[in-house]
Amino acid sequence: MTYICYPKCTTCQKAKAFLDERGVSYEARDIKLENPTAEELRGWWEKSGMPLKKFFNTSGQLYRGMGLSGKVITTPFTFASTTHAIVRKGLTPVFADIKPDDYTLDPAKIEELIDDETCAINMAFRSFEELKLSGGLLRVDGKPVAFTVGEEINPEVYLLHFEKALSGYEGLYAAINHEYAANHLENYRYINREEDLGIEGLRKAKLSYNPAILLEKYSATLLSETEEITELEQGD
Repeated sequence: MTYICYPKCTTCQKAKAFLDERGVSYEARDIKLENPTAEELRGWWEKSGMPLKKFFNTSGQLYRGMGLSGKVITTPFTFASTTHAIVRKGLTPVFADIKPDDYTLDPAKIEELIDDETCAINMAFRSFEELKLSGGLLRVDGKPVAFTVGEEINPEVYLLHFEKALSGYEGLYAAINHEYAANHLENYRYINREEDLGIEGLRKAKLSYNPAILLEKYSATLLSETEEITELEQGD
């Protein structure tokens, strides 16, 4: 058995302890010293039956800094070179089933693969004026490479909803953030960059801007009438 790990990773350390406690023999392989080949990754992925995203540390700072969040929906019945080209562009291939009658992508399956974030962005652009949104676009050699979208909360606060950038360009997220703030948000006292979702890499990125305020997050739960009565009785 081959145990592939990053020795400093706490999850890897727990997996190693699990194997050691059960007397499982294995050959350790440091992933940073000996990277898996494309053929190995493809083989493991196909055998696992899991989504390709599971093979990425999507909460890591490196992953987020590379802008690998973009996805391309394609068919599994395609050339390997197509998938490789998508990955080389820093994107994630997402496979949708085909229609058995003409072997084209099934629109219903494509709809199932569109995640909540993509839906939210599409809806925002479709209702851009109605939602009173504003934003900025960054180009390199005339090519759009990053965009940001937000809205005014009040005359002192501007809220940023989305920041997206292509991979292959170093520092795009910092650039779109800086340029938009410097050229369009100079009249606001505060820029709200929303929450970090508990993601370590995202939190580090947000903290690097030296925020003036860190707001506490609360969750509101709607109780049924029965639960409300029970809580009141317990309080008495």
